[in-house]
Amino acid sequence: MFLDEIADMSAITQAKVLRVIQEREIERLGGSVALPVECRIVACSNRSIPELVAGGQFRADLYYRLNVIGIDVPALRDRLDDIEELAVYFLDRLAARRGGSSPGITGPAVARLRGHDWPGN
Repeated sequence: MFLDEIADMSAITQAKVLRVIQEREIERLGGSVALPVECRIVACSNRSIPELVAGGQFRADLYYRLNVIGIDVPALRDRLDDIEELAVYFLDRLAARRGGSSPGITGPAVARLRGHDWPGN
């Protein structure tokens, strides 16, 4: 199960997710019988969950359960050397989908991409 932007979960939802993780069961909406579930959880956030835990905005026990393997991916604005390779990859992919050949990318285009501030990434 993929939980996108877990930092935005309400306290009630955090409690429900924690219960599913700990008890390994769910109740269907409107149901009264607990059903066993077995799943793996991948969660992501663009905010620092440890800071939210320290501020009391995210449950420490849920963070403990979710933080088994952490992967920190720096923002693209902090990885400018990756921009050209990413641009070439996506151009090649688009060209393949359209049945043509990739036009490649020019030096000025790469410079413009590297000059972008990449907000929100």
